[in-house]
Amino acid sequence: MHVGDVDLAVVVDDANGEPLAERIETVPFEFTAADLGRTRGTKREWLEASLTLDVTGEPSYVRVVVFEYETGWFTADSISLRR
Repeated sequence: MHVGDVDLAVVVDDANGEPLAERIETVPFEFTAADLGRTRGTKREWLEASLTLDVTGEPSYVRVVVFEYETGWFTADSISLRR
């Protein structure tokens, strides 16, 4: 069994890049060896999380960082929001 947790940081920005809302949450995970082998190479299936943020203003971008402290592993991405 593979057990651990990652920190998930989400920031919602306005059109000027100013933060409107942010949240950091620890997300636990648990995989069997078979699960890990099946998802290797398809990381989008590894972890699922749902966060709610109270946003004031006009959101334009979302930034996400996932960090695992024990190994120092992280990934980050940002997307533009459509209206």
